[in-house]
Amino acid sequence: MPALVANGLSAQRPTTESELQALVDATPGVSLLIDLEGTIVCANRHSTSHFGIPIERLIGTNVYTLFDEATASGRRAIVRQAELQRVPVVLEDERNGMYFRHSLVPALDADGVVRRVAIFAENITERKKAQIALQASEAQYRFLAENTADTVWRLDA
Repeated sequence: MPALVANGLSAQRPTTESELQALVDATPGVSLLIDLEGTIVCANRHSTSHFGIPIERLIGTNVYTLFDEATASGRRAIVRQAELQRVPVVLEDERNGMYFRHSLVPALDADGVVRRVAIFAENITERKKAQIALQASEAQYRFLAENTADTVWRLDA
């Protein structure tokens, strides 16, 4: 097991599984570690509430079975992209009126081979709705300013 590192120095004892799980559980949003076939090998507590599946059942489940076929197909392609390019892939999507930002990060083994991918998903619905409302407001005022026959002035105090 890897050693704990503090201030760049190795600690005297190995990291325990419960400490690693605490670290994973501390991450916001959904955090999963999957193998290249899509089997979930590690998940945080947010994953269980997100998917509505207890962690004991979530571990070992194929992540692609948790989505409709079109979404699963797209996710397979993104995991493959992260694997082949060996760089993180970030995407945003909308499902059922909810917006998510996903980061897929290839996990390199000691031999430098990608055998797993870490997936971090954050619910950005409120931020996205605010952004959409702002864009709509800006478009409305731009339309009014560009299509009025009146003179438009902007003055400060």
